[in-house]
Amino acid sequence: MIFRSRSTRLLSMVCTVDRRRYFFERRRLRRIRDIGLSKRFEEEYTRFIEQHLKLRVGESARRLQAGHGHAEKLFLENVWWLAIGHFEHLHPEYEVMDYKDGFRYLDFHEKLEHLLRLQQ
Repeated sequence: MIFRSRSTRLLSMVCTVDRRRYFFERRRLRRIRDIGLSKRFEEEYTRFIEQHLKLRVGESARRLQAGHGHAEKLFLENVWWLAIGHFEHLHPEYEVMDYKDGFRYLDFHEKLEHLLRLQQ
């Protein structure tokens, strides 16, 4: 059996308390950051959808209202927003011509014209 001095036991207890305090503080700060990110995401997301609804008419507008649902929003929040951080040059429910039936709608399309202009 190993006997530790009283000062060693006290130091061990202080370190344990400090580690716990650090862990909970880090978790609290992460929660605050996540709330801030999600609040900013919600503002940008509503602005993004409203902007595209103003530009569209007919079937394209209907597809954006009806077809852009929970899964697309989750993709934007958990993947696109964390990786890119903005919705510039991104187009939801993008309409493409199909050689067979007429039109198809992609969930998202990022126009890369801005990258081509930078290279010239």
